[in-house]
Amino acid sequence: MVDSDGILVDRRATHITQSSETAKFNSKPAEYDQDKQSYVLNLGKRVQMGSSKNMQLVDDFDPSKIYLQFGKYKKDTYHLDCAFPFSIVQAISVGLSVFQNETNNK
Repeated sequence: MVDSDGILVDRRATHITQSSETAKFNSKPAEYDQDKQSYVLNLGKRVQMGSSKNMQLVDDFDPSKIYLQFGKYKKDTYHLDCAFPFSIVQAISVGLSVFQNETNNK
């Protein structure tokens, strides 16, 4: 089930369980849009601006299940959405890591 903002909200059917298993997530690749002549990532209504920092984390088993979404809403404002198995602390850590290269280059 997907909510109106585009992130998966029903986790009952997921293969990831609360155990000692390690889950592997990948950044969902952007798709080329011929009309815009650029790569785009559909982040639903939560993200309003294109940015190199926009991302979605998915697993290898089902790339349509979005577990973490981070994107630019407006200047200096970003939205972060997460779902199990991510805790809010883990999600914030991933979101902050997006800015790591920017601070290292200054």
